[in-house]
Amino acid sequence: MGPVIGGAFADSAATWRWGFYINLVIGGVFAPVYVWILPPYEPDSSLSISQKIQSFDYLGTILQSGSLCTIVMAINFGGTLYPWGSGRTIALFVVAGVLATAFVVQQTWAVFTSLQTRLFPVHFLLQKEPALLGLLMTANNSATFVLVYYIPLLFQFTRGSNALRSSVQLLPLIVLITVTIMLNGAILSKTGLYKPWYVVGSVLVVIGGVLMGM
Repeated sequence: MGPVIGGAFADSAATWRWGFYINLVIGGVFAPVYVWILPPYEPDSSLSISQKIQSFDYLGTILQSGSLCTIVMAINFGGTLYPWGSGRTIALFVVAGVLATAFVVQQTWAVFTSLQTRLFPVHFLLQKEPALLGLLMTANNSATFVLVYYIPLLFQFTRGSNALRSSVQLLPLIVLITVTIMLNGAILSKTGLYKPWYVVGSVLVVIGGVLMGM
């Protein structure tokens, strides 16, 4: 069954784009849920649309988006499209650093925005629990994406899978992660207990990473 599936995808005219096409189909199927079933979220219903537009942190959004885009471009282009030591790659890293620094300054002193409407809640960093939870989420998400990146490579180099077949072999992990996130949201909203998820989830991530390395 495996070679047939791999061959079918290998001969498909959709090539790797089927991964994007199937998202369109799934999004279309679940669109009515998003539009009519999920309740609307209004953080501050007392504000009008014009007031919400005026209170939006435009400068913070531009600085954050610019820093993220340039650092991603530098990491992706460096060593592939351009050498790591080329002027283009170095310039991208420099621009990313400058924009990130400007974003930190702008958010800290609420430049062209206010403490209530700034994009990033800087005051959370001064509270131990939100800062530790944010750091933990960053570490766990990084570990998850490392697995998502390297598992297809493992199938390609050790089992001779092509790119499309290795993506199909990755689906069980993606389905498990998706279902777990949904269950986590449902249980968390009913119980209000969040610390066990962080502790148990971190332990499982460590165990999975060790087994992956073996």
